[in-house]
Amino acid sequence: MWKSKRITAKSRKKGLIIIFILIFFSFAFIKSFYKFVSIKIKEKQMIEEIEILKQKNDEIKRKLNNIYDNKDFIEKQARQLNLIKDGEIIFIIKKTE
Repeated sequence: MWKSKRITAKSRKKGLIIIFILIFFSFAFIKSFYKFVSIKIKEKQMIEEIEILKQKNDEIKRKLNNIYDNKDFIEKQARQLNLIKDGEIIFIIKKTE
């Protein structure tokens, strides 16, 4: 009778240790899984943001190409900077008061 109680006490102790180990690994797994899911969500958000930025970049490139292809726009900007074409002569008119 005494022997069976000792075995039962040892079994309970082993059972409690196993339960604590399982709880510990369960929490570790849940924490790791949560981090994994968080990283995947962040990755998806970043991929979507990259796509949006690529579209904006393409739009800016198209606008720049239109500007560079538009000779009138380039000339207008050059005139505002007081630049001249080859062969042109600048006349400076002073105002008299």
